[in-house]
Amino acid sequence: MSAKIKCAMLQGTFFLFFCLAFAFNTYYLGTAGFSDRATGILISVSCLAGGFLQAAAGRLADRHALFIWKNQVIALAAAEAVLAALLYFAGDGIPAGIIFGCMMALSLPMVPMINMASFYYSEHGEPVDY
Repeated sequence: MSAKIKCAMLQGTFFLFFCLAFAFNTYYLGTAGFSDRATGILISVSCLAGGFLQAAAGRLADRHALFIWKNQVIALAAAEAVLAALLYFAGDGIPAGIIFGCMMALSLPMVPMINMASFYYSEHGEPVDY
């Protein structure tokens, strides 16, 4: 499979699920028993934590060859898969909110790394449409 198709599939599937998850978060937290205020606070804190994680992930990718964008995306996706499995069994209430908040926070560092895929392959001579 060509790098062009791989990048298109990576970006398409990631942003499809990313946008769905962030559009769904208010509804999910509301049905899990959180008030509007608690939902807003949880989403805000999760996004703030995700912003800090994004900066840390970028710094890590720039300084350590082991933590290139590919390895970080794999690690973050694996962590999200584990959290999704936990969320399935968590039920409603505070545990579900904490797990869902962690999932939101872990999604944000992946955004620039998924975008980086196109630039990475372009720099290595693979024709990729961004």
